[in-house]
Amino acid sequence: MLSGNVLGDEGGEPWESILALEIRLVEVHVAAVLLRLINVIFTFYSLAFIARALLSWVRISYYHPVARFLVQITEPVLAPLRRYIPPISGMDFTPMVALLILWFVEQLLQVLIIALF
Repeated sequence: MLSGNVLGDEGGEPWESILALEIRLVEVHVAAVLLRLINVIFTFYSLAFIARALLSWVRISYYHPVARFLVQITEPVLAPLRRYIPPISGMDFTPMVALLILWFVEQLLQVLIIALF
């Protein structure tokens, strides 16, 4: 905690208390920006997994630039999962598992950032 109050009644200079409050305010803003950035990144990555799963239903050619982009950004996560999660009745459940893992990692990062600040 801060020593003294904002007016500096406990022997400290008033500007020291104000400076400490301003530093804390900057720390809170940095934490808020980091939390928002993590949320946006994980939201877009989750949407990429959902779009990739929907591609198999719409029958878009995998040579289409959007399809290739989605495969390139999601395959590094899906390929290792497919080694442990086989298709069940022809259904690939790895995108759902990947979304759960992404959600868990996002929550973990947010808790760590809150703990740091």
